[in-house]
Amino acid sequence: MKKKEIKYLTSDEVKQFLTTVKKGGSVRDLLYFNLLFHYGLRASEGLGIELEAIKPSPEYAVEIFIHRLKNGISRHYPVRQDDAKLLKLWLRKRKKLPNAKHNKYLFVTAHSHLSHMSLQMVSKLTGRYSTEAGLEKVKESSHVFRHSCAISLLLKNFDIHFVKNWLGHKDIASTLIYTEYAPAQWKEMSQKAINSAFD
Repeated sequence: MKKKEIKYLTSDEVKQFLTTVKKGGSVRDLLYFNLLFHYGLRASEGLGIELEAIKPSPEYAVEIFIHRLKNGISRHYPVRQDDAKLLKLWLRKRKKLPNAKHNKYLFVTAHSHLSHMSLQMVSKLTGRYSTEAGLEKVKESSHVFRHSCAISLLLKNFDIHFVKNWLGHKDIASTLIYTEYAPAQWKEMSQKAINSAFD
């Protein structure tokens, strides 16, 4: 049975996409897509972030609690400085939206009442920015950001166990599929990592 090919964005394509959002989108959209890429989030995981999940941290300026879906491991993550700046800007703008005061979610619209921005809107925004950035049609999916995060970390020589934990995987086998898209030596290193866990 043929394996399903994983669609992901190269480093340049991620930059193209995020630059396009920065130029023609909103602070909310830029923060949302930055979080998808930097934390390997599924679209629903990003939308599910609640305001109370964002807290100051003694070690980092800000940390965020990500509730992982599909039986993944939820945990607190440090927020990058660039994302923390966007977060501050968005929270300032968010306060001015109707009904935002009583909405517990981070990503809302002017019409969101007690819910978050919809998956349909995410799909529409992903398609729009992907087209404007000149990306291939097959990569017009918010899920490519989760794949792109995993592969980007592996290409930067992050340990396979770290990548597993960063993505919230329970089983390292779920992480190992990404090594097919990393340099050849990563396959060998990853196999060593998985075997050493049982030594």
